[in-house]
Amino acid sequence: MKEYKIIQPELKIKEIYEENKDKWKLEILCSFGCDKKVSTPNLNRPGLLFAGFEKIFLYERIQIIGETEHLYLSSFSEKERKEAIDRFVKYDFPAVFITKNLKPDPYLIQKLCERKIPLIRTPMDTTPFMNALYFYLSLKLAPYTIIHGTLVDVYGVGILFTGRSGIGKSECAIDLVARGHRLVADDGIKIIRHPDGFLLGKCAQEEIYFNPYVEIRGIGIIDVLSIYGIRAIRDAKRIDLEIKLIDWSENLDYERTGLKENIEEIMDIPLPYIVLPLNPGKNIAVLVEIVALDYLLKKEGYHSAKSLSEILKKKIMEKRKEIDFYKEIE
Repeated sequence: MKEYKIIQPELKIKEIYEENKDKWKLEILCSFGCDKKVSTPNLNRPGLLFAGFEKIFLYERIQIIGETEHLYLSSFSEKERKEAIDRFVKYDFPAVFITKNLKPDPYLIQKLCERKIPLIRTPMDTTPFMNALYFYLSLKLAPYTIIHGTLVDVYGVGILFTGRSGIGKSECAIDLVARGHRLVADDGIKIIRHPDGFLLGKCAQEEIYFNPYVEIRGIGIIDVLSIYGIRAIRDAKRIDLEIKLIDWSENLDYERTGLKENIEEIMDIPLPYIVLPLNPGKNIAVLVEIVALDYLLKKEGYHSAKSLSEILKKKIMEKRKEIDFYKEIE
């Protein structure tokens, strides 16, 4: 089984702010430490810590102060409130977000600034904000790997082409685009382990350029967007199936019935694959369309090879009963 180098991303607090400040109406109350990094999408509410329970405090997570924590702190005497805040800020957590446009205690702002821990406020209610932040972090911090291949959306099925360099992955992709399908990325594919348990593919160079470019040997670089228009591209696609392109060889034993399902794992996510041998004259684009449509049929519960197998078994059993009947007569 092929080994994939898994990359675990990190995210700076200032990136969270810059990308979501308008959507979540974020306001920075303490700007120190915005270069701090977060590596988990999980969040924590520090109410128990304010109450004095420190045995399990998840300080590696972003801390969320909602109305409950705010009112609880407000119920303390000044001395008790300062003790609770001191107990809180002694931990080096990535950041604090305060919801519902609540006005934080001045002593909390002072201690967070001293500890260089950013404090950010939003007018959103606590639960919707935590859901939005968790979903955002789950995608941004999802582990990923980068592989050499081509990803195309064929009839809504995300098909990943792999194979040796120069075998014809890009040419097959262009043929499919010309037939009305959509290119996601060519050459470098960033495969993300989505938090919902599937593989998401996109262009590995997305931070440099968006438009999917394709290199055709003998022609050069092709800008698919300029030639075929916006309908021919998409920025990301769930990967449903891998097609491994290999050179035809008479010495290899290829799948003939389709009864055997091949599965490989990428970042612990199972991915079905087929091995497609190439030889001159074979219309790969048409075969890929058949593969995609057959995949959709299987998702609906119909398996062509198994269906034929059941028909043949039934016919064999009927023939066997007929033979047994004549034997009994004799």
